Amino acid sequence: YTEAETPESRARIGSDLTRIVQRASAADPHIKALVLTGGFSRGEGTFRDGAPVNDYDLVAVRSRPGGGAHLRAVAHQLSAEIGIEVDLLPIWRGRLGFVRRRLFWLDLRLGGRVIGGDPEMISTLASFSVGLVEAGEAGRLLGNRAAGPILALRRSREPPDALPVELHAAKPQLPPTDAGRRDRGAAPHHRTQPPP
Repeated sequence: YTEAETPESRARIGSDLTRIVQRASAADPHIKALVLTGGFSRGEGTFRDGAPVNDYDLVAVRSRPGGGAHLRAVAHQLSAEIGIEVDLLPIWRGRLGFVRRRLFWLDLRLGGRVIGGDPEMISTLASFSVGLVEAGEAGRLLGNRAAGPILALRRSREPPDALPVELHAAKPQLPPTDAGRRDRGAAPHHRTQPPP
């Protein structure tokens, strides 16, 4: 889950993900798989002072369309309980083979980790190379990462907190790094993992 993983970090993150899988699956019987994506799925998550930092990003593959409002409410409750942001993005299983050629779906295909449900579900996701990603995606990613330092600025009367500044300041450096790594010929793959 993290670059400098320890038994403590693995146990805490595993416990958080188990809770997410159990609660989301109980709240929505149409979920067929929960796929961890983002930094923690790629082994790039941040863990500091005994707790994960930033957020848990998950895709909830459902047997039918919809479910967004309900899963947002579940994610909001989990965020309050766990202490970091939990994002649950629903997608209908029938749409997996027809997603747009966006970086989000490429990242899910290359680095997503099934943590609950059918471990083969991610293999039905549309497959395309980085060269076929929609042209505007690089600008979208750069804009997303560049907004991070602005979000990290403290408001007046707030005590300074170096951690958000440090995390968000690093984000604009990620797009060139990701592009370089993928240009070196990373082969498409997916990882599966049983619920922790």
